[in-house]
Amino acid sequence: MASTFSWIYLGTSSTFLDPTEGNTVAENASSFVGQAYGTAADPLYNHVTSVTMIDNGGTAGALDQNNSLSNDTFTTNIGAGTQTFTFDGTVIYNATITYANGPTATLSAVIAQDTAGHLFLA
Repeated sequence: MASTFSWIYLGTSSTFLDPTEGNTVAENASSFVGQAYGTAADPLYNHVTSVTMIDNGGTAGALDQNNSLSNDTFTTNIGAGTQTFTFDGTVIYNATITYANGPTATLSAVIAQDTAGHLFLA
């Protein structure tokens, strides 16, 4: 069953969270520590989009981080209309966000990436 929710498109990275398939480890998770996304001129609230996750097999009820097992997909619009992307991996970080009007908040941030390097805050 597909799951639909809203998330924030962060952009594309040439660094991949999960460069090695055949396991469920995000080997490059540490490469994203300390990164910042969004600016006052290009705030992230302008990049909120709806996503529908599609479990194509592998582990039932979950998107597979091991693309050797299954290529789960999602549909979302990152600016060129709704497209289908292949899910690659997720990582949970402790993060600080700054709201457009100045206050900050600390949270657990789930970052997802597809096989083309597109990053999302779920």
